[in-house]
Amino acid sequence: MSLVVAQQDAIEVYLNADGAIVIRQSAAYGEGLFEEAFVIVQPEQAGRLCAGIMECVELPHVDRAPEVRPERKDATGAERQRRYRARLRERQI
Repeated sequence: MSLVVAQQDAIEVYLNADGAIVIRQSAAYGEGLFEEAFVIVQPEQAGRLCAGIMECVELPHVDRAPEVRPERKDATGAERQRRYRARLRERQI
């Protein structure tokens, strides 16, 4: 089996000095020839832009990425202290 993925011109996303989102794409058209395109988006419109992009490619709209939190080993410091004391008792036996 073989898979060929089309080349994608570089895309850069950053905030400019005014706090707006800048999306820049540069393309090479031969030796030393480059073309750049810029799109400037106000931060409050970022969600609408992303939703529009998702709709264009028929992906479901997601309000925000799910928050990933590390699992806590225990709910309180008291439980940690109990485990610590239990280990001390085991060592003394």
